[in-house]
Amino acid sequence: EGWTILAGHHVLRTYHDKVNENVVAPWLQAHGLEPDLWTNGHAHLLQFGVYGGVPALTSGATAHPRPRPACPPDCGDGQLWGTSEVGYALVDMTPKRMVVTFKAITGEVLYTWEQTRP
Repeated sequence: EGWTILAGHHVLRTYHDKVNENVVAPWLQAHGLEPDLWTNGHAHLLQFGVYGGVPALTSGATAHPRPRPACPPDCGDGQLWGTSEVGYALVDMTPKRMVVTFKAITGEVLYTWEQTRP
């Protein structure tokens, strides 16, 4: 069985920004979609969280970072990490393992998250 990855413009959820925007989660639910990973741009920061069981990454800070408090320590519900820094996200997958790595524009690793399957 493979991984299900969905990509869209809008965030599943954003910390410290667009807290009233909730278009993706209801859409996923209405269509019975439960991706293994949601990816998006839109928000101008790098962030990762798990919301309602769905891991979600935002890699949208390469053009114009928005200043927001760093997470941690200033995380909201489901938020695991976030920074206002120019960079990008990489997703490396095998049939049993998915690794999400955020890097600064210099290549420095900023945050890593992984999930494995039995």
